[in-house]
Amino acid sequence: MEKRKKLGVNLISGAILMLLGLFYEIAMEVHTIITVIFVFTGIAIIVASVLKYTVYGEVSHDERTRKLGSHALSFSWFLTFLALIGIFWIDYFEVIELTVQQSNTILILVMTLSAGFLQLAYRKKGDIN
Repeated sequence: MEKRKKLGVNLISGAILMLLGLFYEIAMEVHTIITVIFVFTGIAIIVASVLKYTVYGEVSHDERTRKLGSHALSFSWFLTFLALIGIFWIDYFEVIELTVQQSNTILILVMTLSAGFLQLAYRKKGDIN
């Protein structure tokens, strides 16, 4: 399998594991170590596959790729702040009762998934204008 397809499969499987852990935590109200294992295994798969792809893959480290990466990470932080504001208002209006663990899990998922997917999208697009 070519390297880009492997990266896509790894990103999707990592995201599925993280979402599964989040689903167990919120919907099933299962408060065990299994939910933490799912979430952090998904994060580890995503981080490891992105690092492996960037180090050994087709991505070269030049000014353009660094610019794309920094722009993607900046936008990821912005999305994380929006998620934080959303969590605040959900808690304030008592739409859903979230624990600290659930809130942190949501924020970690938003940070990692948006950073990874935005970096891939910007690299595929080619440039930021």
